[in-house]
Amino acid sequence: MACLAPDTRVAIGPQPPNEGFSHGRIAAVTVTGPSSFIAEPIPINPGLVAIIGGRGSGKTALADLLAVGAGSGEPFGDEKSFIRRAGRLLEGSSVTVEWTHGESSTHDLSQQATGPESLSRGVRYLSQQFVEKLCSADAISSDLLWEIERVVFNAWPADQRVGTTNFAELLNLRLAPARDKERSEVEAIRELGEEIAEQQVLRASRERKSAERTAQQKLLEQAETQIRDLVKQGTKGDATRLADVNSALELRQNAYQALDRQIKSLEGLQSQASTARSTTFPRYRNKLRSENTAANLPDAEWASFGVDFVGEVDELLAKSLERARNAASSIAGSNTTPIPELDAVGKDDLPKLTIAELSAEQLRLQKLIGLDSRRTLQLKSANQRQRDLRGKIAKLDEEIKAAERASDRISELSEERTAHYAAYFDALLQEEQLLKELYDPLRMVLSSGGAAVSKLEFSVRRFVDINSWAKEGEEKLIDLRTAGPFQGSGGLAKVAREELLDAWQNGDGRTAASAIREFSKNHTADIRRHGKVDREDEVAYRSWERKVAAWLYSADHVSLTYSLDFDGLNIERLSPGSRGIVLLLLYLAVDQEETDPLIIDQPEENLDPESVYSELVGLFRAAADRRQIVMVTHNANLVVNTDVDQVIIAKCKSLAEGRLPDLTYESGGLERPDIRQAVCQVLEGGPEAFRQRARRLRIAVEQSDEVS
Repeated sequence: MACLAPDTRVAIGPQPPNEGFSHGRIAAVTVTGPSSFIAEPIPINPGLVAIIGGRGSGKTALADLLAVGAGSGEPFGDEKSFIRRAGRLLEGSSVTVEWTHGESSTHDLSQQATGPESLSRGVRYLSQQFVEKLCSADAISSDLLWEIERVVFNAWPADQRVGTTNFAELLNLRLAPARDKERSEVEAIRELGEEIAEQQVLRASRERKSAERTAQQKLLEQAETQIRDLVKQGTKGDATRLADVNSALELRQNAYQALDRQIKSLEGLQSQASTARSTTFPRYRNKLRSENTAANLPDAEWASFGVDFVGEVDELLAKSLERARNAASSIAGSNTTPIPELDAVGKDDLPKLTIAELSAEQLRLQKLIGLDSRRTLQLKSANQRQRDLRGKIAKLDEEIKAAERASDRISELSEERTAHYAAYFDALLQEEQLLKELYDPLRMVLSSGGAAVSKLEFSVRRFVDINSWAKEGEEKLIDLRTAGPFQGSGGLAKVAREELLDAWQNGDGRTAASAIREFSKNHTADIRRHGKVDREDEVAYRSWERKVAAWLYSADHVSLTYSLDFDGLNIERLSPGSRGIVLLLLYLAVDQEETDPLIIDQPEENLDPESVYSELVGLFRAAADRRQIVMVTHNANLVVNTDVDQVIIAKCKSLAEGRLPDLTYESGGLERPDIRQAVCQVLEGGPEAFRQRARRLRIAVEQSDEVS
């Protein structure tokens, strides 16, 4: 072999080629205890080892024992493993692994005493079930994604990991600016949507409020007529004077109520400012500090991040309150101050009097007119009704004016919301770019690998869950029975795919914002026509409009996914066999940092023989220079054409109900005729594998020598 394969079997230099690799490789495994079923210690070569044997011969049993002895809890978590199935019979037994650096590790085989969480892994074990779980799922599994992320993290030079210890930490650190921007834009979109919904409800209420004002005006005229009738019995001058006083009193009371509202709003603003200083601002600074601990700023410097108002808001509010209270007091007057004769006060000067003075003058005139107690009560009630109606009409006038301005306000807010929507997608593009940069070290590893490794490529894709977006609208907001473009289940998703999907999936911020704006413009009327709400119920309609705005401009259905492509296909679209190749490429060729022993149970599962030979043989041989590899296999190519350093032949002598099997393991190199004979008898394609090996080594093989 030294002559035939010098590239793998010969090294010339001052040190042996395995110098520096003697630490952390399995040298032998032993089972002890009352139920010991393996009589002798089994030596394990520190290089590339193949475990072969017929069905039920104990191949997987040995792999499980090696894994548990080396510190992996994987077999305890797999109900199909030998360790789990023989758990009761293994009570009191233990497995010991001898390491090449002179240490040993022993672990209990009792399932009751030991679980996967109790072991610290010193080996990477890919059981057959583990590989199937990772590779056979309809979508990429979290475990496979975790493996990809681990390899990506390991590809980063240790001095560039900025103190992080895993992929999630590195990801969060590098993507924090973009993701903070996304969250802030989403929050701004939500708040603007609620304000737009309020304006839309206000605009929709204009006609109704105008009709309501007309009705209130008629009631006011009736009240005024009643007041005139009640004071008819007095002199004409007294009645006219009373009407003037009532009108002036109403003006002063309206002015007082406006000031009272201003005072209460200013007091509320004072309270909010105080809460902001005592709670909101400190919490924001603490949030910054907790999210940026790596900044390592001392306490004194964090004090500089204190947030406050830019102006003297306390002084400003105090002065504003003082002015409003003084103005209200001057309008109200005092009931305890003697009221002078007011006969000389002209009609135009009556609105300058205080409420107390006007109320006293009103009472004097009522007595002067000579109303009896019953008419006095009626007049008092009519005056109160008149004041209430004038107050309602004044409020309706304000709301009608606001409704008339609502269209302009909606346009302003919509432009602002569209800008934030565009900014969200631009932040998503920034995150996409940061993700690609995060995978640059892996890309360098892939580009420097062999032919099989070069087929791997990292991909970042924008994922749009348009069905979930449409489903939320259909289930919560839209009546699918109503005739229109969204009638029937799936109608909304169909329109969205035609008008929005491409912009969401491929567009930048400007493109996405333009698409959603056009969609909203074209279909807002349709959505309202299909709406699950009574538009006459203002409270329900306002709530519905808010939900529509939040849903229509939501962005949580658009996200980024990252994965690996193999030979131009995303890993989600690969067959289980191709996913198996990707997984093996990760462990054998890409993950250059991990040197723990690698134990694999049937790596060829779901792979065709040509893929095994062309894609994996060279990778196994090359990876064995970096880490110890033990594989359970039925494939002769993985044994013969990798030139394994050791073949372990598993045999089961006897098998009885309620007893552990009697297992034996014979080992040796391919140079031994009996080992070659066993390879040809046990493994699929054994003779052909030896012929391929002979062609690779450029030696002639006689028909009689093929297996001997």
